[in-house]
Amino acid sequence: MSKTITILTLGLQIALTFTATFCIYMVFALLDSDFGFDGLFGLVIFQPIIAIILSGLTIFVCLIVGLPIRLHNKLNSWWTTNFYVSLIGTFIGLTFLVLALLPNFSETVTHDLNGEPTLKQIPNSLFSITGWLLTAFSVLHIYPPRQLTERAKDFFQKAFKVSLVVIASLTITSCNSSSKTTEKPTLLRADREAPLGWMSLRIYNDSTFNLTSHGLRKQYSKEYLGKVIITKDTLYFNYNDSIPKAGSTAVYNDKVVGFIDGEYPERLEIRMTKLADNE
Repeated sequence: MSKTITILTLGLQIALTFTATFCIYMVFALLDSDFGFDGLFGLVIFQPIIAIILSGLTIFVCLIVGLPIRLHNKLNSWWTTNFYVSLIGTFIGLTFLVLALLPNFSETVTHDLNGEPTLKQIPNSLFSITGWLLTAFSVLHIYPPRQLTERAKDFFQKAFKVSLVVIASLTITSCNSSSKTTEKPTLLRADREAPLGWMSLRIYNDSTFNLTSHGLRKQYSKEYLGKVIITKDTLYFNYNDSIPKAGSTAVYNDKVVGFIDGEYPERLEIRMTKLADNE
């Protein structure tokens, strides 16, 4: 979670720095433009490209210079605790940029205009470069207050845990729904209740069955599985392993299923049947 917050913070710092330096460059380019056709063409086409390149290079240099702030634990702790230092640096850098534009600090240079030397006032170079670098470095290394960062970490950790719980719940619900939707269609459901237990029978449309003998205690319950041959009035059970005392042959009608070859006669009351439709 800490790495995620660090990456998000770095991304936000880079985005803010790029926006700030791009806007600063374009303001200086706008003030320096002659507003002729060539000047407007350069302002719209070439100057933004130069601004993007220069902003990217500046961010790269400031990242390299500021690596100790990010990698040294004690320095990072001091810097993030005293976050106002970067705010002061940003203010001072912008102040230098404003001073560079004032006529009292401007510089006069000679440039060629249509083959003739012409004097031109330009922003103060020292103030411009100092303000540009100081502003970029300060904005790139602005950190939110440590208390706010800790709260953000706690929030993201809680949100992550809640997301895991929600995903797990949705997964379980989806699995349960899937198991319900994939349950085999039932042809017959019958059971018999008794004082000491009960017996239930399920026959499915693929001719498999589930005969369960339930006791009062769990250890006395037993499940018998296998295939059944269905005729007009008789059921022949082919068990996968052992044969219950009820037997393996039963006759049926629309009300009861009666086992006829076991150690004792077993009658199950039919609760639902589609055997007539399956014949």
